Amino acid sequence: MFIRLMRATNTTPDDFVISRLTFQARYRLEIAPLSGSFLVYTRGSDLPSDKFDSFSNSLQRAFEDRVVDTFALRLHYRFGS
Repeated sequence: MFIRLMRATNTTPDDFVISRLTFQARYRLEIAPLSGSFLVYTRGSDLPSDKFDSFSNSLQRAFEDRVVDTFALRLHYRFGS
């Protein structure tokens, strides 16, 4: 038998805190029908939970203290008629 731990009903719920933020920008160029290329830029962050920080400060820190900063290029071409 499995026992599941549950939170007591008289406790207050946790506050909402942003800890992970990912920004992704995509550019698509269509060369021909079913053929084209994609350029994708991804920037991500992982912030410590600080519920006393303002949203604008958290957003600014997320862009400055990045963990992931990558570019990806995808090309696809359809051969034949």
